Amino acid sequence: MASRPFPTFHLAASNGSPNEAVAHDILDRLSWREDILGNIGPQERDELMKRGVVKKYRNGELVFSQGTAHQYTYFILRGVIRSSYISHNSKEYTVAYWSKGDVVGGPYFINDATTYLWSGYANEPTEVLAISGARLRELALEMPALAIAMLDAMSFKLHWFSLLLQVMGTQSVEGRLGILLLGLAAAYGAETEEGLLIRYAFTQSDLAKMIGVSRQWVNNALGHFQRKGALSIVKGRFLIRNKTVLKESLGPVE
Repeated sequence: MASRPFPTFHLAASNGSPNEAVAHDILDRLSWREDILGNIGPQERDELMKRGVVKKYRNGELVFSQGTAHQYTYFILRGVIRSSYISHNSKEYTVAYWSKGDVVGGPYFINDATTYLWSGYANEPTEVLAISGARLRELALEMPALAIAMLDAMSFKLHWFSLLLQVMGTQSVEGRLGILLLGLAAAYGAETEEGLLIRYAFTQSDLAKMIGVSRQWVNNALGHFQRKGALSIVKGRFLIRNKTVLKESLGPVE
């Protein structure tokens, strides 16, 4: 079945400037998010639902824990799950936010003889289909459409992690926030008359944990972007009004 990307914007081709090239390379096709259950046929979907179990989580509840044995791979049916990582110095980093159609509980989604590298928390009331890695492996071997849909979803995850690595390794702190906001707009943005509205309410602490800085620094940088007309906050959500200003915060790749 054909992929059904979320209703997000696609960046225009780079105009040749270094900052435009950096932004275009990192963000290109980031809006092509894959809904695994939506991209397989009804028979495959029914069989997958039969092999798994539906679980519900309250806002803030732990879904899976970093360092513990892999029990389930989780397909998100409703809600949002935040993936996070605790470093050796006990500092928490947010890896990503995953929503309906995404799969979490990796990176070894079809292998139970592994451990979770991240933790997952429900960011709002959330419902998932939980299935063991062994059963998911069996189904992937039986149903090529499921295997392809899983590969497409993994490609998106690699793209997102690549964005985080490039941001953390090659950009100034201001550039990190600028490209992160562009990335969130690409992955979660909805077109409005005034700009791109990021559909989830990311807090300053959320952003700080994703780019490895303090919440106070994020507060100052957001104020700077607001004064330049790059964004505003609407009912707790970021509205991207001027992508060019955010792109200009990027420096050349070091």
